[in-house]
Amino acid sequence: MEAAHRGAMRAGGKPIGFNIDLPFEQGLDLSVSRELSFEFHSFFMPKMWFLNLAEALVIFPGGFGTRHELMELLTLVQTGKLQRRMPIVVYGTAYW
Repeated sequence: MEAAHRGAMRAGGKPIGFNIDLPFEQGLDLSVSRELSFEFHSFFMPKMWFLNLAEALVIFPGGFGTRHELMELLTLVQTGKLQRRMPIVVYGTAYW
């Protein structure tokens, strides 16, 4: 995510950071501006905001959280709960 945030800044954008407060995990990426950094205490709320604000989704190889977010999004698309079309790009065919 840090690379994506830095790329957004170089292109003139402002990176947004959603972090979940977990006891043994990393904190928010330091390249995210303070006014656009948000801390959550559950897994549901950042995903809800993420899907509400996103225009597309690009998934890179990752861990359990990445897979969970992808599966939840695909479920929302399959069940018709997402009210708009959203392009989904899955990167890294060897990984997936």
